[in-house]
Amino acid sequence: MIDWSLVRPGQKLWLISRVVIARFGRHVTVEDVRAAGMVPHIVTCAPKSNEYSDRLEERNHIISISVDGKPGVSIAQLISVKGNESEPAFLDGGSDAVFEKFGWRTTQLKFDWPGLTQRPQGIEEDVPVMTRSKFAYLAASSIEAAVRRVTYHPKFQTINDATKQWDLRCLDLNKVQLLSLNYYKKV
Repeated sequence: MIDWSLVRPGQKLWLISRVVIARFGRHVTVEDVRAAGMVPHIVTCAPKSNEYSDRLEERNHIISISVDGKPGVSIAQLISVKGNESEPAFLDGGSDAVFEKFGWRTTQLKFDWPGLTQRPQGIEEDVPVMTRSKFAYLAASSIEAAVRRVTYHPKFQTINDATKQWDLRCLDLNKVQLLSLNYYKKV
C-alpha cells in the first residue's frame, strides 16, 4: 500500500499489478518490464491543498482503489458502469463496507485539484451499506462533473504558472487514475 503522506506533488509512481510481480518477482524494475515488451504504468501525482497535506495518521482514513492488485483505475472506466454503479465488480474489495467501522451514514466529498474552486459535496448512504465500488463511482462522477463545469465555466479553476499543467479543460479522464479516497477530519 502507498503511504500517501510521503508522496510529493509531481512525483512519478509506478503502478505494479500482481501479474507483473508474479512474472518478475518483487524486485522488478521498469527496465525489466520494458525489455519484456510490456508498458510500465507510470503516473504523476497531483498536488494536494495545504489543508490535506498533514501526516497525522489518526486524522485520516485511506480507502485504496485497485484492480487485480494494481493500484488505481481510470475515472473513465469507473463512470462507464452507469446504471450498475452500486457494484462495479472489477474493483478489489468492491463490496467492502467503507463507512461501517465509523458508523457513518453521511460524509463530505471534495475533489482536491490544483486551482479548482469547489465546495464539498454531501453524500448520504442510500443503500444499506456504502461499498468501496459505490463510493469510487461517486468520486469518479464528482470528478467528471468538475471537469465538465470547468470546461463550460473556466472561472471555477484558477490557471497560473503553478497550476497550468493541471488545467482540467485539457484532462483526459481515460488517463486520470483514482488511486485512493483519503479522509481528513477538520480540527
